[in-house]
Amino acid sequence: MAAWFVAAMSGGCYPALKVVQPKAQFTLVDSTGAPIEDAKIMLTTYRQPFGALHPSVATFRTDARGTVALKSERKWHMQVVLPDGITWYTWAYCIEKSGYLAVASQQPNFKEPVGLTLERSDQQSVCRPPDDSDWAPRVETR
Repeated sequence: MAAWFVAAMSGGCYPALKVVQPKAQFTLVDSTGAPIEDAKIMLTTYRQPFGALHPSVATFRTDARGTVALKSERKWHMQVVLPDGITWYTWAYCIEKSGYLAVASQQPNFKEPVGLTLERSDQQSVCRPPDDSDWAPRVETR
């Protein structure tokens, strides 16, 4: 309620602290339950609205326990009380490791830890970051 009052008094604009990177915990294991070290996790961030136009990608690596923990990051944004004037963020991820099938997820729920079992594979399976032809990260098998 206070934000709307401030917006009304400031000509329809107000500052808001937005999550630009979620707090997330990834744990990767193989089919035997052994941790997967040095797997690459690509986190794609979409600034909405129109997030598909310029997504950003950050890369993280799992440790010897097969885990990586991301800290929440926040930034101030000026919000405009108009259609498409409010900023919010969404995310997707893709995980790859040589010798395993890559895995991608759109709009994951980071409220719970992400625990994944990667399947071994002789095929080369990699993550392709978003580009002009496809706004989402995806798995490509070669």
